[in-house]
Amino acid sequence: MNTSILLPVQTDQSESCPNSWVDSGEALNRFLRNANKFRSSVQTSPPAGFTSSKDHLVTLIYAFFRGMGLQRCESPVCKRLRDVYEQVIPPCRWEHLREYIAVWSSCWKRAAQEWAMSLLTDRKSARGRGHGIEGPPFSVDLSFLVYNIADKGDSSPEDTEIINEILAVVDWLSFWADHEGRWHTDIRDMDLSATAGTLKDLQRRECIRSARNPMCASILKRLGICPSRLWNLVVGRSNDFDYMLLILDHLSEHEQQFRIARPSHDECTEELCIRAFDSTTTTQQLHKCLGGGCGTFEFPMKKLDEAFRPLSTPTPWIPSAWDVSIWGPGAKPHLLDEGRRFIAISHVWSDGTGNGVNKQGVVNACLIEYWVSIAKSLKCDGLWWDTICVPMEKQSRRKALNIMLENFSRATYVVVHDQELVNMPWTDGPNAAVAVLVSSWFTRGWTAAEFYSTRKKRNSVKILFKNPDDTLKPLVKDLDRDILSRPQQATTLVHFKASTILRSVRGDITDLRGLLQVLRTRSTSWDRDKMTIAGLMTLDQRTVDTSLSTPALTRSILLELLTVPKTSIFHNKVPMALEGGWSWCPPSIFDFDVSTLSGVRPDTAGGRQEPLLIEKDGSIGGTFTAYPVQLAYRDKVYPYSSHPSLSYRILKALESPETCLILEIGGATTESAVTSGILVEPVVRHGKFVDCRYIGCVHVSFPAALRSSVIKCTIGWNDRDKDNVPRPSIDAQDIFAKADGKIQSGELDAVGS
Repeated sequence: MNTSILLPVQTDQSESCPNSWVDSGEALNRFLRNANKFRSSVQTSPPAGFTSSKDHLVTLIYAFFRGMGLQRCESPVCKRLRDVYEQVIPPCRWEHLREYIAVWSSCWKRAAQEWAMSLLTDRKSARGRGHGIEGPPFSVDLSFLVYNIADKGDSSPEDTEIINEILAVVDWLSFWADHEGRWHTDIRDMDLSATAGTLKDLQRRECIRSARNPMCASILKRLGICPSRLWNLVVGRSNDFDYMLLILDHLSEHEQQFRIARPSHDECTEELCIRAFDSTTTTQQLHKCLGGGCGTFEFPMKKLDEAFRPLSTPTPWIPSAWDVSIWGPGAKPHLLDEGRRFIAISHVWSDGTGNGVNKQGVVNACLIEYWVSIAKSLKCDGLWWDTICVPMEKQSRRKALNIMLENFSRATYVVVHDQELVNMPWTDGPNAAVAVLVSSWFTRGWTAAEFYSTRKKRNSVKILFKNPDDTLKPLVKDLDRDILSRPQQATTLVHFKASTILRSVRGDITDLRGLLQVLRTRSTSWDRDKMTIAGLMTLDQRTVDTSLSTPALTRSILLELLTVPKTSIFHNKVPMALEGGWSWCPPSIFDFDVSTLSGVRPDTAGGRQEPLLIEKDGSIGGTFTAYPVQLAYRDKVYPYSSHPSLSYRILKALESPETCLILEIGGATTESAVTSGILVEPVVRHGKFVDCRYIGCVHVSFPAALRSSVIKCTIGWNDRDKDNVPRPSIDAQDIFAKADGKIQSGELDAVGS
């Protein structure tokens, strides 16, 4: 740690940068060459003499960066850039590492700027330079390699602190190089088997210890921030605890800026916010005037009912925003014509911006004038605010709900109003990004869906903050332009990571894990609403029907997504069907994916964590490691169940262990061959494919040497015959004989087939 990583300057030209190659294809070649060496070093045991993971880590990182050939740079231009970057790179006792990262980032920034300028002045010359990479090559994410170094030897408390500092610096470089995550490796993709001690595990443990520190709890209490908001960020980021610790540190360093009036959360816990389920029907509507004597204004809600009543299902989108282009005393509002600009308000009802105790359509005059003034400041003619834009009649209201999110995707601007943000004076982007993350608005299910609806339109989200220069008018800030971090920006790690979390909610949802990461930890006043929101976010808005039951919406969502992660089907709920299609599926998507909470570590051996395919009939198929249930170890199988009827079904099936298989979900440990799995009964075998009947989920403690076999199987596809009679199960031992290659192609075994 006392040796410079930079090479000495090999030229006397102090004005020029010796590292001008850093933005060219040569940088990528060097990176890939060193990354391969690094990967090989990581996969081998450290040489004798290394007593801790810190020594191993420092040696490997030194060799990697030194091998890149970066020289010390005395260029005045690079030095000015370097001075800026040194202010934001995380502190680290390995000063030579910080110095190296500052030189790398500043020299790359200068080279990129010069290339961009040459492109403007001399396109031919710029093309000749060979600049062909989108960003710094570290976007390949060195941190993935670093985090998977085995934790060899003991680490002292000081060593652990230094390790975490090194990881923070490498994290900063990774986000700086490509903070939008095109290459950034998610913790889900890492080796999480119980036998692999990783530096990421070490970092996670230290972050939890720090986050549970009483001083951290006291900063949240002083600021009135619910602790569940920060812990929910962790759960939503696959238990990446360093996000929470960075935010806690930022709140401590900038406590004065975050000291605003908030509701009390003294009785809330890390898991539960007691205010999340407060009824908004008894809330007094918010006044924006000083005295509260402004009176009310009533909108003609019957016009909305009349507009939606004749619409068919599926519901086509129609404008339901009010025209506020001409506003004043005696105004007679009418619905906005299609094609005109309008704003949509994304707000927190508990702030008093919903109906509250008012009759629907009756709003405080000062509050509607507040929205109208914001619309006009953004050069918009219309206002969509759910308090006055959703019909009152039941059928019309249902139709309006089906197209709810389309109002936000079609709006010219989505305006975010949260009293906590409106009361916080604007300072800068990093503070604003953190403020949004810990706001009430970011915890709600409906507002998350509204935010998600803006994903295809940049510069369309405006967030209201307190104006330091005019306390009567809010300061309107653009999320993309004013708040989120930008590529290669000289900003802090917490700003990069907070921006990453905000962007993740606006990313396209392509699988169940992505949907649950957005919605699982968010709250709604009514449980049913969360299922409705999931349907609106996932299904085609032209055909979605929010009146469907929770199981029906779950089926529709899963068929739209086509796959489920293998670990997701490990759940403890009674399935929505007894046999056949969907017999493996819980009634709600929110019963899925409990692996991070139940301690399930995925089976990663042989790359068998590919998702399971969902067929139209509700059956699923994929590749599993399968184990027989031997009579001697039957008592080592424990039902994972939330209801006695499911436990009974599992125990009943285990009375005939010879017809049972366990499909592995949880990876092996040193003591057990499998830790958790799906108990099934094989009913049909054809070739190496096995059709199974779902029984339930189980925890298992089998001997590590127990024989297993990799099979391809379906669950729920063929467990009834052509007369719809349940097929009897077949001997599981035969499955292993056939899977070992003792079966002729095309052979089919099943009773009653």
